[in-house]
Amino acid sequence: MNVGARNLLVVFGLVWGVALAVVPAVFAFDDPFTLSPFLVSAFVCSALAGVVGALVAAAWASRRMVRGGGSGMLASVFAGVVHGLGFSVAASVSIWICLAVNISGFSTATPGNIFNLFGNPGIFEMRGIAARAIFVYTLAVGMVLSPVSGALVLRAVRMEGRIIGHKMNTGKGNI
Repeated sequence: MNVGARNLLVVFGLVWGVALAVVPAVFAFDDPFTLSPFLVSAFVCSALAGVVGALVAAAWASRRMVRGGGSGMLASVFAGVVHGLGFSVAASVSIWICLAVNISGFSTATPGNIFNLFGNPGIFEMRGIAARAIFVYTLAVGMVLSPVSGALVLRAVRMEGRIIGHKMNTGKGNI
């Protein structure tokens, strides 16, 4: 993947992840405009999950275009679905770990509290419910907005094909 397409996908993933994390953050916290360490880590995890989802969707779309598919609205929807699924899995796993570490009492002042996770494995089970809720929320939003996100991913993949010179079948002739 060339630098321009990769950078476009990284920026798109960062913006997508933070945009999806803002809505629950406003409703979940009493004072949503105060930055707590957990809120910052949740935004970072969500932004990184957005990048992972965008890069996974781009890899999938690139392989599909080289094989001869990948044009029109249906391709955009499929790319958006792959992006939504990749984002959902990465977001739920990262937030699950972030919640478990937060509940364990870990901080920079008391780094030894991370070992509470080993003594109380129920912390992981309790946070699994929140991780499932995050998975359902991100997957639902990803599916609803899949034509938009898929179109942006396909645009970046097509830009990559033009720059590198691959013969990608777009249904209307080769690029």
